[in-house]
Amino acid sequence: MPSANFSDGVPLQVWGCNGTNAQAWTFTGGTVQTQNNKCMDVAWGATTNGAVIQIANCSGNAAQQFVLNSAGDLVNPQSNKCVDIKDWNPNDGANLQLWDCAGTANQEWHKN
Repeated sequence: MPSANFSDGVPLQVWGCNGTNAQAWTFTGGTVQTQNNKCMDVAWGATTNGAVIQIANCSGNAAQQFVLNSAGDLVNPQSNKCVDIKDWNPNDGANLQLWDCAGTANQEWHKN
């Protein structure tokens, strides 16, 4: 997240690994949570391609449910779409979005 800003509604970004709390996520009860109990969330519960992936107060709603499958796809079951690095941007600060699952490298995730 930008500048380790944990405010509700902050869009998520990709950044080189640096070991900070902003990069420490936990899979809990079908959600992906930050170290201060915020959840990865599809903005406004949207199910369309391009929907913003953000952090939000954890509520347990369907927009905050994600499954990491064996192929490395991080899928939101409500939309049956994947967390995707927008426009294949390889740079720090690239935004995340919801997109049709395509099995492409910009949609592959793993747990450490």
